Amino acid sequence: MVQLKDIQLIFNVVEHGWLVAFSPDGETFAAGGQNNIEIRRLSDYAPIATLPASGEEAIAYSPNGKILASGGSDDIRLWNVPEGTFLRSIETGSQSEIYTTESLAFSPDGQILTAGLSDGKIRLWQVADGALLRTLEVYPGWSMPVMRIFRFAPSPVIAFSPEGKLLAAGYADSTVRLWGIP
Repeated sequence: MVQLKDIQLIFNVVEHGWLVAFSPDGETFAAGGQNNIEIRRLSDYAPIATLPASGEEAIAYSPNGKILASGGSDDIRLWNVPEGTFLRSIETGSQSEIYTTESLAFSPDGQILTAGLSDGKIRLWQVADGALLRTLEVYPGWSMPVMRIFRFAPSPVIAFSPEGKLLAAGYADSTVRLWGIP
């Protein structure tokens, strides 16, 4: 049995931000946020790639570990992890309505990317081409100023069930919502 007294700090990444994600195969991890995202090997903590960032608020690996999604105040970026190269951007709103990406999750098959956005909505895109598949509204008809007056913190934290049939969203108003995915 693991004893908590046996836990030790083994590596410290300084000044790279507040985000971290492990690759599904356990070979790499990504850390970053404000100015860049570093992808490092877990075997020796050596950097593999440094990706530019612009105030990222969320990162997530695809299930096969080949794509890293990062999102912040403007759009979501998809990165080719093995090559450390940019794949494409996905817009989170129109030119007049840009929302901060607060959470990201890939479907278990890696075909859908979901984002919990600062407008309280969840958007689902097709990873292959970035096409918007669906927008889920939790508070239909409520505007952001009204939500703020009533102290709603609309940004959801999202997760797929292991088989990909459910999408869960947790909100700061103490609610959890489940959506069935066909």
